[in-house]
Amino acid sequence: MLSYNSTAMVTAYGYGNQYCKVSYWTGVGSDTQVNVQCYDYLGNPVDSQFTNTYLGAEMFTPC
Repeated sequence: MLSYNSTAMVTAYGYGNQYCKVSYWTGVGSDTQVNVQCYDYLGNPVDSQFTNTYLGAEMFTPC
């Protein structure tokens, strides 16, 4: 579920010097879809492994 007070993070991993970034995230029904794009060191799109973390507003609520 998309939350307006949320954040999505991504990190490339594996061999090489590729990097990934979140291009956008959006609500799809009751789910959240995170779009990730990865690039090589020259900025060319590449297929890369990555980890993704999404934190919704409930994660930021003070105890």
